[in-house]
Amino acid sequence: MTRSRIAAAYRGLDDGVAVATNTPFAGQATQVTDFTTAGDSFAFFNEAFGFDAATEGLLSDIEIDLGQTLFSTVSNYDGTLAEPDATHQFVFDPTTSTLYYDDDVNSAGYTVIAQLQTGAAVTASNIEISDVKVTVGT
Repeated sequence: MTRSRIAAAYRGLDDGVAVATNTPFAGQATQVTDFTTAGDSFAFFNEAFGFDAATEGLLSDIEIDLGQTLFSTVSNYDGTLAEPDATHQFVFDPTTSTLYYDDDVNSAGYTVIAQLQTGAAVTASNIEISDVKVTVGT
């Protein structure tokens, strides 16, 4: 795995902004103003984000290994997902350039991870899952 620059690191859900209902987010969250799809990633501590301790790597590879959809791109995201094979999922909204994490797609609420600069794009390959409580660095 090629390590890219970690734009932001998350040790738990408390590092984001919790939204208790399925409504569009209208507040402030972590701002990432220089994200590049080709060179940056977001890092997440595996056990705090619904993965077991042995699960590590890029989310795009983990999706293949587990046979589950763990990342979606949804315009105008409001907390509603229709992914029957997933219990938790990362969501990127290109309309608002916001990255979300939904720890239970079957109930209301989600966590806002970060708001990126206008025009930014995030893919499953920009999500890194690790068993190490990561810190931001280059």
